[in-house]
Amino acid sequence: MLAATLGRLHAAAYRRHLHAARLDEPFPTQDGLIISDFISPRRTALEKIPLPVNGLPAALYKDANIRNFLLTADGAAIVDFDDLTLAPFGYDLAKLLVSTAMTHGRIDRHQADSALAAYNSHTAQEGPQTTCSVEQLRVYAEFHHLLTGPYLGRNGYRYPWPEVRPWRDSEVPQ
Repeated sequence: MLAATLGRLHAAAYRRHLHAARLDEPFPTQDGLIISDFISPRRTALEKIPLPVNGLPAALYKDANIRNFLLTADGAAIVDFDDLTLAPFGYDLAKLLVSTAMTHGRIDRHQADSALAAYNSHTAQEGPQTTCSVEQLRVYAEFHHLLTGPYLGRNGYRYPWPEVRPWRDSEVPQ
């Protein structure tokens, strides 16, 4: 359900505004909001794990930490937009998977595949370029591990990502 919620959010943002955005430039919306680019706030981490994002369409990153969702009778509500930036499609979903597994334990492969399918079922409506492949998701998850790993033992992060990731070690990008 949370992956589908992210997919709907990203598809709507792309349709309304972000189809004209580039990941390497801040984006001014028609409403006057400036959304930070993807590269600038992650420059140091990108030196350690370069992400192939040039030319990819822009979605949002809103820190899809498992703690930033509320489940209601009407579905999921997203809270905490402190870190709103541009990001490639699937990047926020990877954060959701990493934060969930590091908080609650191993996510099995089927759950990760189902989350990706639910996400892509909404983003694909904007065109094939707005979906996320499983390979991209794995790369983004490893990048989030780099950023989230230092919080292990704090803020509810109880499990090291290498022990709870849904993919076999041979499937982890090097």
